[in-house]
Formats: sequence, C-alpha cells, structure tokens
Amino acid sequence: MKENLNEQVRDPTIPLPSSMKRKRQEFVIPHQFAIKLLFARNKSVKD
Repeated sequence: MKENLNEQVRDPTIPLPSSMKRKRQEFVIPHQFAIKLLFARNKSVKD
C-alpha cells in the first residue's frame, strides 16, 4: 500500500494543493521541454 501512495504523490498529473503551486511549475516547465525534445526527435526521424 505504501508503494502505491508514493507513486500517486510522485505523479505530476495529480492536481496539487495551492501550497504546492511553485513545485507544480517546476514540474511543468521541464515536462514541456521534454515534450519539445520528443517532437524534435520525431521530426528528425520523419525527415
């Protein structure tokens, strides 16, 4: 049970309380950057 709870806490898709907004932004920015890298890889592969 503890492992499941830890996974839920780590999951960035779960809405965080207002007190965690700063950390949420820290999650979102690198997440968007990772998505851009994935798109860049996909484009290079298609080309």
